[in-house]
Amino acid sequence: MNTSYDIIIVGGGMAGATFACSLAHSGLSIALIEAVAPPKGKKRNQQPGYDDRTVALGHGSWRILDALGVADGIAAGGITPIRHIHISEKGGFGIARMESEEERVAALGYVVENRVIGHSLWKQLDAAPNIDIITPASVVDASNYLNQVVVNLEDGRELNTNLLVIADGGRSAAREKTGFQIIRKPYDQTAIVANITAENGHDNTAWERFVGDGAVALLPMTDQRYSLVWSVPGSRVDYLMNLSDKAFLRELQEAFGDRCGQFTKAGKRAAYPLALEQAHTPANGRTALIGNASWSMHPVAGQGFNRGLRDVGALAELVNEAALCGEDPGSAHLLKTYIKRRAADDRIMTTYTDSLVKTFTTPFPPLKLARNLGLASVSMLPCLRHPLTALSMGEHARLPRLRKHLPDVALKHCS
Repeated sequence: MNTSYDIIIVGGGMAGATFACSLAHSGLSIALIEAVAPPKGKKRNQQPGYDDRTVALGHGSWRILDALGVADGIAAGGITPIRHIHISEKGGFGIARMESEEERVAALGYVVENRVIGHSLWKQLDAAPNIDIITPASVVDASNYLNQVVVNLEDGRELNTNLLVIADGGRSAAREKTGFQIIRKPYDQTAIVANITAENGHDNTAWERFVGDGAVALLPMTDQRYSLVWSVPGSRVDYLMNLSDKAFLRELQEAFGDRCGQFTKAGKRAAYPLALEQAHTPANGRTALIGNASWSMHPVAGQGFNRGLRDVGALAELVNEAALCGEDPGSAHLLKTYIKRRAADDRIMTTYTDSLVKTFTTPFPPLKLARNLGLASVSMLPCLRHPLTALSMGEHARLPRLRKHLPDVALKHCS
């Protein structure tokens, strides 16, 4: 086992594993540290279950995964295209609709089971000769120095690296050890997630229904299932979580309405308190944050992992350019560029999601009228609809140059 690496990645979840895959052909030495060992052998590709968790990938995110060379493997595991998006408010008249055909794309996004993404990513990681996977292992300390970062593992090993990338989520011990400051704003809402079935087929439609004190999101899945994310006030969580499946579906039907027909089956429920969390900066010293370790937000717009993938793509482009030019992947200049490239997107997504939550959970009648007029205007006016659709697709931000476009760009930069 090596003790010195060009890059160490803490966290082998979707953000960390995707970033590691992006460096598989960089020529750099990489260590990926993951606390939970992935399933071995056939278990990695086990048959899908009703309760499989999913993620929604916008069209822009799919382009990033394709540029990284992992989209084909994910598609082979099964994906569900989103071709229609329907946004409405309970008791309101405004409806906003977005269509893939109007945007001239095959899909506005794709819903993918987490296990499918994980299987595809880890299959590529296993085959990468420049990546050491250290698992199960946990980081107990990490220290930034002028020319390196020193990482201490719980088993006593000490590793050093030119660049430490932290990707182990919003409760990261490594982030705390390296001195990042976090802003946290609780929403007093909890997301209840489950897979459900409705009597009508989903027709590749994603639904967002604002229901006064929260929102109901339904994402189309394989086998005509929906992935449900229901944001509710904290005071209702215990009540809803303790209901029988039949009673839970009745409550959901009352909140959502009958646009999908009757809800007929509910899978296992889980609950996650919601908050807006953001690091003061996504880079500090020779350490960079990606994914939820940098920023987590309300799921109202389904943009969490999509924003994290743009972190991955931005940093991967810069690191691969540095590798081609023989430059330091943890240099101050590189990380300052990373901060600059992510700043505008972070501001846009913070404003967008936070404003949606505030606007649609305020019962003030004039505001309800205004937001329904806004939804109606989106449907009627292409000049409003196209920018909102681009935001939903993740096409509003600069997409990274990766793989086939990278060498020419990097060599020009080197000269």
